[in-house]
Amino acid sequence: HLIIEALELINDIKVEWYHFGDGQLKEELLDNVYKKLSSNIKVKFFGQVQNEKILNFYKNNHVDLFINVSKFEGIPVSIMEAMSLKILCFATDVGAVNELVSPKTGILAPVNFEIFKLSEAIRNSRNVEMINKKNLGKAKCKKLFNAAKNYKNLANLILKE
Repeated sequence: HLIIEALELINDIKVEWYHFGDGQLKEELLDNVYKKLSSNIKVKFFGQVQNEKILNFYKNNHVDLFINVSKFEGIPVSIMEAMSLKILCFATDVGAVNELVSPKTGILAPVNFEIFKLSEAIRNSRNVEMINKKNLGKAKCKKLFNAAKNYKNLANLILKE
């Protein structure tokens, strides 16, 4: 509902929202999309999709902004994947999200953020400052969250003991 509320504030630019995932509130959410959003907002709900298909979507389509407004999160693999593919992320500061998303690498919002902040992020996702954050986010993921590198480092640590 937070994404819908943010999109309600945008009626002067075209926005395409691609939503992956599903849940108990899907029908209510879809109903609100059709009732509340203006014609400049195009929405495509994919529902539950295999991770590989989502990654292929990111690789084959231009994505300006990945949005995660969870109130609870562990290690946000979905954010890590988006950042590694040079996608700017707007995320709430919960769980380990701030290990990935920071003011340098994306847009980190408090859990109870003001909705216009998300609208602003959507509007500004293509400006130069945000493009720089995409580059820094990708670099951070490559440096800290590279599985091959981390597995090798872990194996070396284990072998030393």
